[in-house]
Amino acid sequence: MKIKYTFTLAFIFILLINTTAYSQNKRLMYEGMRQGVSWKVYLLNKKLAKQINIAGKTRKLYLADLEIHNSDSGIKRKTHLVQCSTEQPFVAFKDNNSTGTVILHHINPGGEWFGYNRESHQEYWIICHNLWKPFDYDLQAKAKQYGYSPQLRGYQSIIPYGVMNNIK
Repeated sequence: MKIKYTFTLAFIFILLINTTAYSQNKRLMYEGMRQGVSWKVYLLNKKLAKQINIAGKTRKLYLADLEIHNSDSGIKRKTHLVQCSTEQPFVAFKDNNSTGTVILHHINPGGEWFGYNRESHQEYWIICHNLWKPFDYDLQAKAKQYGYSPQLRGYQSIIPYGVMNNIK
């Protein structure tokens, strides 16, 4: 199952050559502070990379260009992959602590979030539903409105970086 999922992601990235860009102004997505280090994360741009219809359900894959202002390490730019799907929503990004791997945060948009995936929840709601400051809303009600199952499970998985060459 994991291999099939990995190959599916690899195929999707091969198809990313044709992308549609949604240009926007730099906009603050979220900010935080931990152990004296503060950060602000801005959305610079999002691009629709691929739209897939499977069994009557639509999945949209977006590349989100981010700018991170960190009081400790300065300004960096990154690209995340966000899959907007009522069946398998996730946010994927390069693992800064391990060479050659990508982290996928599989999320339940209307369910619980944890310290490790809180920012992925915020990013998902902004990218997929244009819902800024999502924690100001009743996300269970919003998720139900958009057709998400309350049975979705939030977890983290790690895959080889080579599968996701478009993530910076």
